[in-house]
Amino acid sequence: MKKTQEKNETLILQIFITVVALLFGGFYEFVSCLATIGFGVYLFWITHRRKEICLFWNSGIILAIVLLVCHGLAVLWAVDSGMAFLGFLKFMPIVLFVLILMQFTEEERNRLLLSVPVSGIIIIAIGILFYWVLAVREHFFMAGRFGGTFQYSNTMALYFLAGIVVIQNKITFSIKTAAGTVVLLLGILMTGSRSVFVMTVFLMAIEAWKNRGYRLLNVGLLTVSVVGGGIYGAVTGNFQNFGRFLTISLENSTFIGRLLYWRDAFWLILRHPMGNGYMGYYYSQGQIQTGVYSTVFVHNDFLQIVLDVGWIPAILAAGVLIKHIFFTKIDVTAKMILFLIGVHSLLDFDMQFLSICLLFFMVLEYNGGEGCQVKAQVKRAVYGITAAGVAISLYFLFPLVSFYRGEYELARKLYPYYTEAELVLLQEAQTKEEGETLADSILKRNQNAALAYDAKALACAMEEDFEGMVQYKEMAVKNNPYAIYEYVDYVSLLSRAVEYYSEKNDVKIAKVYVNQILELPDRLEDMKKRTSELGWRIKDQPELVLPKEVEDYISNLQ
Repeated sequence: MKKTQEKNETLILQIFITVVALLFGGFYEFVSCLATIGFGVYLFWITHRRKEICLFWNSGIILAIVLLVCHGLAVLWAVDSGMAFLGFLKFMPIVLFVLILMQFTEEERNRLLLSVPVSGIIIIAIGILFYWVLAVREHFFMAGRFGGTFQYSNTMALYFLAGIVVIQNKITFSIKTAAGTVVLLLGILMTGSRSVFVMTVFLMAIEAWKNRGYRLLNVGLLTVSVVGGGIYGAVTGNFQNFGRFLTISLENSTFIGRLLYWRDAFWLILRHPMGNGYMGYYYSQGQIQTGVYSTVFVHNDFLQIVLDVGWIPAILAAGVLIKHIFFTKIDVTAKMILFLIGVHSLLDFDMQFLSICLLFFMVLEYNGGEGCQVKAQVKRAVYGITAAGVAISLYFLFPLVSFYRGEYELARKLYPYYTEAELVLLQEAQTKEEGETLADSILKRNQNAALAYDAKALACAMEEDFEGMVQYKEMAVKNNPYAIYEYVDYVSLLSRAVEYYSEKNDVKIAKVYVNQILELPDRLEDMKKRTSELGWRIKDQPELVLPKEVEDYISNLQ
């Protein structure tokens, strides 16, 4: 009876984990809110059913709490406090998940891992099915690559590879496990992820060496994958998926781009060692970038933690990872999964997906820490904090879902500090007053929003406040320095000032604005000099040449 109860408890949690994977891998904040609600209710249910709650102080729960608390504290000094709070919501379900894991034995936690290959196979089946439905294909395939429900090929491939590791280490070889391996490998090839393919070859080769049951299967599959991918690429000329591993190169623009992100982010880290808050890097990159790019994440999870919440959580995360791989007695499956996540996280933003975070914490060791007798007041505190987290997530679920559905005005009404919603509304603003109101609201908490400065500059120009116009436009250019349209728009606004003062016969002030126009070509040359060597080696090159009609206008001013 007890065994049946335990299996039912783990089955429900397996379903939760699968649902998160199906819901975009938990990438969006609203999925984290759903997970917090689900895990909170589950924690109440399981501890009430078992009539006890188990708590252990160990590196897993400490890391989960530190990440959550630091995301909360970062709101105080974040680049954008409104968006930084969403980072707090995003990491909230991890603490509840770890609390749930501490209620299970190692055997039960190992059973949870089976949800990874199962959900991976379901995702691949859904993707193949919807490939033939043009209306929804784009939600699963991006630029010819399979992104699955994660809608991001590289992390989706990592999830599939983790599924192969679980199958080949937790389940004895059979026709079913062989079929599961084939499907998951097919999914990896469909994603076209080069880094994951390299890790797949490495890990499947290790499995073939140490596991006789899977030896013939792995050797055969790797041979077919390499040869088949080569033939497919040669015949079709398409290297976006099955044959993409053939384009691996250290000179590849994608890899060089990552080096560029890291190089530029280094200076931001030096300026803000306590982090910039969730999304802070994205809003700040215009001030430090030395190449043409716009990326929400720095494509390195450890650097991302430093950029968001500072050095301490990042060092702790790296320490927990290294400790469990090299110094903690956990099974080989856990070590391999941690190794996969650790290596791939150096090149991508895997931990922004809740599914990968759950997988990471799922394989940590929990019963080796210092246990404690849970007193009644401690139990009430845990329940109280959990209830508060569920209540907060339940409320924020509505603005977050509204934003995802494109209901930006509703999202803003429900959460007045939702900068991303306000930026969309600002782009759609129909009147000067509406645009200025939105811009003022954004700039109260985010001094790096170029679009808001553009709106303020235009409003000032319309009110003939040209000093204010210049002030705001300078900030817009500072935060979006590689966008040529900013400079074209600047010329247009400055020309208004020249015409205004020329009509008033105020030649002296008109000359000031003429000189500012004449300086813009030199500023574009300065941007070319600012561009780093890496910035000139990526695919997106700086386009810092004004249109011919603008150049002619400037020439006529000289």
